[in-house]
Amino acid sequence: MIGLQTAIVGAGLMGRWHARCAKKAGARIAAIIDVNSERAAALKRSFPGSRVFSSLEECLELVEVDVVHVCAQLEHHFSLAMTSLRSGKHVLLEKPAASTACETKELIDAAKRAGTKLCVTHQFPFQQSVRRLKQNLDALGEPVILDFSICSAGGEGLSEAKNKEILLGMLPHPVSLFYSLLGGLKRDASWKVIAFTGDDLVIMGVMDKTILEINISLRGRPTRNELIVTGSLGTAYVNLFHGYCFFEFGRVSRLGKIAQPFKHAASLFTTAGVNLLQRIARWEAAYPGLEELVSGFYDSITLGGDAPVREEEMMEAAEMTDWARRGGAPQGDT
Repeated sequence: MIGLQTAIVGAGLMGRWHARCAKKAGARIAAIIDVNSERAAALKRSFPGSRVFSSLEECLELVEVDVVHVCAQLEHHFSLAMTSLRSGKHVLLEKPAASTACETKELIDAAKRAGTKLCVTHQFPFQQSVRRLKQNLDALGEPVILDFSICSAGGEGLSEAKNKEILLGMLPHPVSLFYSLLGGLKRDASWKVIAFTGDDLVIMGVMDKTILEINISLRGRPTRNELIVTGSLGTAYVNLFHGYCFFEFGRVSRLGKIAQPFKHAASLFTTAGVNLLQRIARWEAAYPGLEELVSGFYDSITLGGDAPVREEEMMEAAEMTDWARRGGAPQGDT
């Protein structure tokens, strides 16, 4: 059986990972599109049967493809995805899906008209760590605090405006996690932007009785990417860089306070060690969850059913990003 024919738009770091995951999902990398011919040629060496193009339009004219992965710069997402959808191709987009919520909605509507699949790579909920968390969520009791934190080095040497876009570009990650764990996000979650500078984006909200915290920083060190879910009966620690999760339970007691740091350290050491061995066995060097999402996307095409990331989640992330870009001001305010 011949796999789906795939085109990778953008031969940089994410393009390489998308191509790798698509191949593992059974696809054939038929085309690589990048204005940088050297970068495209470098990726082609890993996929010898592919053809290289400098434009998507030329590729679609000359090569029969079923799926387009858009891994180019954000400002090109909308035009590349819309061109692909209008040509009847399925589209997997790097996050954010588009520059604005309006553009994201246009893409969703275009996919419906074309009868094709559209999906954005919100891969964190597809990590084994987050899946394990969801399976054990009830054991934590009533959700009290969901605390998402990223400290990234991605903005070094860039302008304040560029750094702000980098911060906003990471915002879909906590939105997708909160959406997955809470079964959706309410618009009346009392969201408030606490800080939005060229260094940090801090957002807080309360949904029902659950406190939601988002902390994204370009200056915090060491770099980290984690989610801590505190419940009335226990706490879960999720390392999103490495894809592992462990839990702490126990009643309030003096002995428990004394033992807590030692139990925490032992759980961290054991879980991180086992996770490292499992990732080595899977040849998963980075981006845990991406392979599972890409595989799910291809299954939705070949077997039917919805794309792995729902339209509502895509719009929630896009609208939250628009809102944060305005500094938390309501629609129409300046």
